[in-house]
Amino acid sequence: MILRCIFFLTIFYSKTIIGQPSIEFKDKLIDLGTKDFLYPDRIKVEYIFYNKGNEPLAISSVVCSFDICVPNWDNKSIAPNDSSKIILYCDQDRPGTFWHTCTVTSNSKSESKTIITIKWEYLVPKDKK
Repeated sequence: MILRCIFFLTIFYSKTIIGQPSIEFKDKLIDLGTKDFLYPDRIKVEYIFYNKGNEPLAISSVVCSFDICVPNWDNKSIAPNDSSKIILYCDQDRPGTFWHTCTVTSNSKSESKTIITIKWEYLVPKDKK
């Protein structure tokens, strides 16, 4: 009986410790710098991430802090040591400095909720004010 318990605990703990997906972003903050507001365009930003674990990684949701940013990602699982990307499309119709965050929820054991941030500034040129 004791051997069965030890066997079960060994299998259980090895699966919870060893068999885990792990998300790692290339950049969690992307600063686009200053843009000319006279020519506002749709902003497209790509966040590259990696599965550093040894089990498939799945992104279950990406929720942005403001509705001007729309996330897009592949719903397929990411194999161990593979990469994928989340694309944000942002529309802004006024000048100013902007910080927007998105919460990425995954099955990663190291970080199940990850915050990614985009920053940019729209300026109206002084001669056009």
